[in-house]
Amino acid sequence: DGWVTKLMVRPGEQVTVGDPLFEVQSLALQDLQLELIQAENNRRFWEDQGKRLLQLQGSEVIAKRRLAEIQTKLQVENSTLAATREILLNYGYTAQSIDEVATTQKLQSVLILKASHSGTVVEANAKIGKPVNSDQVLVEIHDRSKCLRR
Repeated sequence: DGWVTKLMVRPGEQVTVGDPLFEVQSLALQDLQLELIQAENNRRFWEDQGKRLLQLQGSEVIAKRRLAEIQTKLQVENSTLAATREILLNYGYTAQSIDEVATTQKLQSVLILKASHSGTVVEANAKIGKPVNSDQVLVEIHDRSKCLRR
């Protein structure tokens, strides 16, 4: 859930796959990005802990149980990362933008929603400042080249 911050198309305009349609700002999406960053940091931490422990594996100091605990925590963080990535992909983020957030640890304040297919914008329900949610149809695009003609 969020609100529209910028419109980039109007009814009657032609769009192609990947053309930007509008921008949305959402606290929920920023929370998901924070979750991604936290999971990435935790994954790195537990991965480093596991590497350190493996270096000491020959000594009597290392408990096998501790290594198993670290590996379990690493698996949990990898699962959290995968789930959060999938949610962000479903919202319209690209794999590249998700990687950028995880690497730079900087939030993207807006999500640019792009056309999933080419055609003519028939209806644009998005309005600047208007609240929107993920199950709402904001733009309707028809590809008239695929219409049947008699």
